[in-house]
Amino acid sequence: MSKFVFEIRLKKPHDAKGLSAYTIHKMTGIATNTIAKYAHVEVVEQRRLDDVIAVLCDFYGVDFHDVVTIKKSRMMAAM
Repeated sequence: MSKFVFEIRLKKPHDAKGLSAYTIHKMTGIATNTIAKYAHVEVVEQRRLDDVIAVLCDFYGVDFHDVVTIKKSRMMAAM
């Protein structure tokens, strides 16, 4: 089990772009469900970082370091 999780915040950049997940899918080739996963919640926590995060950051025009943070896993923090 990973000791750390990635917190990904792409909702605000997505909302600022003003495009639907389908339109972004057509422009980037990223699956609509994947885009929706990051666009509909404020923070997505994952143990691994998918390649699409870098593509979406580039598409939204945001710096990767501004939308991705590394935190201790809740399970590890409880120990």
